[in-house]
Amino acid sequence: MKESSARTDRLLVIDDDPKIGVFVAKVAQTLGFETCECANEAEFKEAYREFVPTLIVTDLQMPGADGVEILRFLANEKC
Repeated sequence: MKESSARTDRLLVIDDDPKIGVFVAKVAQTLGFETCECANEAEFKEAYREFVPTLIVTDLQMPGADGVEILRFLANEKC
């Protein structure tokens, strides 16, 4: 099977600690992922719709919106 040269693996990270998001993204980039990091719920929702990730990493404890709320949003989006 021939591999496509276009990147299809897209990781979206949400964490209120930007250092964690950047770390996860850097590791994913070394594995061939295109990445996008978000620090809050509003950024995440916009990025989810525009970036169209194939994989999502979420912090479960964040101020404003916790990981469970993010999971509910994703369920409503039929993710």
